[in-house]
Amino acid sequence: LYHHTFLFLCEIVRCIMMACGRHVYEGKEVMIRLNSTSDLPFHLVIDMELLVKDIQNLRGFYDYTKIPNRWKYQTPAYHLTYSWSERSTLKTITRFDRVSIVVSKRDHKRLLQNHGDIFGDGDKHDLRALDTKKFILLSVKNVGGFQQLNKRRKVSEAFVQSYNDVVSMFVGGEA
Repeated sequence: LYHHTFLFLCEIVRCIMMACGRHVYEGKEVMIRLNSTSDLPFHLVIDMELLVKDIQNLRGFYDYTKIPNRWKYQTPAYHLTYSWSERSTLKTITRFDRVSIVVSKRDHKRLLQNHGDIFGDGDKHDLRALDTKKFILLSVKNVGGFQQLNKRRKVSEAFVQSYNDVVSMFVGGEA
């Protein structure tokens, strides 16, 4: 990426074309997530609108982001889901049509049971552009049970929201 940027970007486009080619004859549309563990600004170096226009069954691109001002780059070909974190504000989420919220497995189930009209189940698939609800719950298993992993990866427990915090922030018209 850094030493051979042009070749890297050409390879990305080639892979996108191959993925779309595998599905075109089945009549399937394809959406691509270029960032799975990063927030690299591919939208600044790849003309996503043009690729969607040129590749028959490429529906678009999607990403998650924690960067509040990234909303400015959303287009019909580039869908962004905001990832709620301990640093998020209610003002930020008004700029995104989807907001993912990480909760424990137990709270995930409880929130969907008690407030299914507000929250969607993000564990069913990764393609937030297809969701019909603004707030999407993603569950993690055994919160606090991965201390060694958390120490190595520097995972913030504040990123995982509690049932009470989610209800107080997103239920009752506050958000």
